[in-house]
Amino acid sequence: MDASRSSKTVNPDPSDPGKNVPVPYAQVVAGTVTYIDDTTGKTLSTYDIPKGTVGSKINYSTTETINNYEKQGYVLVSNNYPTDAVYKVSGNDYQVHLVEGVQPITPDTPPTDVPTGTPENAQPSALKKDVSLTVKYVNSDGSQFTARFSKRKSKPKL
Repeated sequence: MDASRSSKTVNPDPSDPGKNVPVPYAQVVAGTVTYIDDTTGKTLSTYDIPKGTVGSKINYSTTETINNYEKQGYVLVSNNYPTDAVYKVSGNDYQVHLVEGVQPITPDTPPTDVPTGTPENAQPSALKKDVSLTVKYVNSDGSQFTARFSKRKSKPKL
């Protein structure tokens, strides 16, 4: 017997032994959701959908995995996994396409908005530099003016 089908014992109708007896069965199928990086063409991960009977609801959502990839800097391109997915006889393999995103990071970007894996030299704290400016006033005859003015300020690195 095919392992993808469940079995059931059926007793023939004793009043009419020659009568056809319908034999119900439930076809069991499985599938996958593959997450693909369209920038590199590589598979990021694959989720194996547990086996289920044709017509029953698939208990899975791509939302959490997509959110995790977005936190890593990816941008969603497409997702053909339906929100109300049910097991079908065939066609239970789905794809989620993402691309590596470019996310601007400034000195004021909150640490929680910085994608995982961002290099140390691109962290918001690394984009600031304290600079010191001293202005020296000189009289028109070239002699030094008696006052000095100093100021410290944090400026973005260029």
